[in-house]
Amino acid sequence: MKFFVILGLLAAVLSFAAAGDYNKGLEEAKEAYPDVIQGTPEVITVEFDNGVFMDLGKNITPTETKNQPKVDWNADKDSYYTLVVVDPDGPSREDNYMRDILTWLVGNIPGKDIAAGDVLYEYVSAAPPKDMGMNRYFYFIFKQLSKLVFDEKRVDRYTIDGRINFSLKNFTIKYELGSPVGFNFDTTYWDQQSNDLYKQLNCCESLM
Repeated sequence: MKFFVILGLLAAVLSFAAAGDYNKGLEEAKEAYPDVIQGTPEVITVEFDNGVFMDLGKNITPTETKNQPKVDWNADKDSYYTLVVVDPDGPSREDNYMRDILTWLVGNIPGKDIAAGDVLYEYVSAAPPKDMGMNRYFYFIFKQLSKLVFDEKRVDRYTIDGRINFSLKNFTIKYELGSPVGFNFDTTYWDQQSNDLYKQLNCCESLM
């Protein structure tokens, strides 16, 4: 009998801790994007190909984010979604004059089949500058009212155009996306992958 009581107490403690982590993560997301996030979006699953999972502010290195991750959420198969990944801290949290830095943008995702969506900006890794502290990378899922016609120029993974000073707020207003239905984020510091990405994009020499 005592064994089951202990199991029950342990489950309650773990549930309370998980709720605390969610509330803390949501508070940080709302602090970063107060004009975008309303309500209580779900925590989406973001898994990188090296088995590393995003977990509401967990530190992940740029190298670990080098390749496009798998993203999963509770999707309605008959609805369309938009995935946006942004860094509000570029180049640093103290002087974020480059915010938002856009690292991935896919619209018209049927259900949760990202591969079948409309890729507006191809995925690039996290790339915080050297000696400028921690950056955060937020993943947001928005449920569209209908299939959309996006007029943005399509940007590949070798191009910086349009990625700097992207406005998540203006984008959500433009396409009437409302508040995200899902989110997650990580924190990251510079490693060599940052410099490798700058070279790939042919930019940002001053940040190396």
